[in-house]
Amino acid sequence: MYLLDTNIVSADAPAKRQVGQDAFAAWVRDHGDRLYISTVTIAEIEAGIARAIRIGATTKAERLRKWLDAVEHFYAGRILAFGIEDARHAGAILDQAR
Repeated sequence: MYLLDTNIVSADAPAKRQVGQDAFAAWVRDHGDRLYISTVTIAEIEAGIARAIRIGATTKAERLRKWLDAVEHFYAGRILAFGIEDARHAGAILDQAR
């Protein structure tokens, strides 16, 4: 099982596709059934879409919305909730990492 962080998932966003994208896409296809994302990732991407709308980048927001819908479809059944206990545990881990 791999829990992908937002920066990894966002590497495939329409505005961020870069060199090496084909290799990344192949890796995702090869490991797809073992890849998970968190509801935190959905929230962070949603914040980016909201910002795009707020600053008037509606075309970008529409592309990101369609992409996020595809992400949610791809990870259906593999989107992990992030609850209070998870947040408390994450806080302790963050402190230890410092």
